[in-house]
Amino acid sequence: MACLITLKLEIKTLEKTFTRAHERFQIINASVDELTCRFIGRNGKKFDVHANITETYPSTPPVWFADNDETSITNVVQILNNTNGLDNHIINQVRILIRELCLLHNVPLPSEVDSLTIPVITNQNPHNSIDDPDSDIDEIEEDPIEESEQESEVEDIPIEMVDERQNASNKDDMEVEHLATLERLRQSQRQDYLRGSVSGSVQATDRLMKELRDIYRSDSFKNNMYSIDLVDESIYEWNIRLKSVDPDSPLHGDLLLLKEREGKDSILLNIIFKETYPFEPPFVRVVHPIISGEYLGLR
Repeated sequence: MACLITLKLEIKTLEKTFTRAHERFQIINASVDELTCRFIGRNGKKFDVHANITETYPSTPPVWFADNDETSITNVVQILNNTNGLDNHIINQVRILIRELCLLHNVPLPSEVDSLTIPVITNQNPHNSIDDPDSDIDEIEEDPIEESEQESEVEDIPIEMVDERQNASNKDDMEVEHLATLERLRQSQRQDYLRGSVSGSVQATDRLMKELRDIYRSDSFKNNMYSIDLVDESIYEWNIRLKSVDPDSPLHGDLLLLKEREGKDSILLNIIFKETYPFEPPFVRVVHPIISGEYLGLR
């Protein structure tokens, strides 16, 4: 439970420190899953940066991506995706983010940055429920952690292991195989960065990772309305099989006829994303069946 309580307190600290009225850095939206920040550079130019907090946090850092493809932003995002240890904590990630952006944009560093520290849980009330985001906050004191004591004081575990019963009843949880897929992609991405052989772009990769996670958690995916296979384990090429369409549509009738003739009742799409995604749309083609006219042309 320590990990989730610490994360909630870190988020609450960030929201109080960097409000939407702050002149340099603002927390726009925050939850235990996602964080949206806004950096204000010279001449009031705004840069929005997002963090996706995964189930393996804080063993692995949040997945960051930005709405802007400016080099100064993407370079900082790459730094954040390659941290380890206590620097994976969201409060330390934000501290690194602010320092690097202020340095790159040659603007003063907010004085509040030096006060950002990982909180220490001192008096945890066992009767509080982790379903209540604020239930444990009153039982926590916010003290700086000595550098030499950090590892022993904060022994965080992945969020998905906080309470197995809670996760079992949480409809937003992913299947183990899909969580493993995201972890393989993240590890592969990290190794590519270390080798200097990155394919695509940091921003596109991080955005696609977030969207794939959202898909794995969506009701339509869980209800088997469609499936996704990554071609050669690449986040940049997907094969999507549509298995369900509007039963009142002519397309539904064509799919029934297709199943009768060929034993197949789905539409296979191939999607290829560019390194400029999401600023440019992906290339989408219908692999099967061959479509002629408005629908499948089977009648």
